[in-house]
Amino acid sequence: MEAHKLPVETLITSDFVVTMNSAYDVFSPGAVAVSGDSIVAVGSQEALLAAYQASTRVDMGNAVVMPGLINAHGHAP
Repeated sequence: MEAHKLPVETLITSDFVVTMNSAYDVFSPGAVAVSGDSIVAVGSQEALLAAYQASTRVDMGNAVVMPGLINAHGHAP
């Protein structure tokens, strides 16, 4: 592990990462750094690969990584 990089368990890379932050940023290509059950960072693939060293890297390729959809289809009673 490189000394200047922060350790994380998983680094997910993808052609597109969609956020739900205040600016609704979309990173292309993007990455998500995960440690335990927490998202540590979301950003450009270049920035996160430079900042984090992961024990597992998951390359999603030409996919969209985005927040989960909760109750995306519901009927009011």
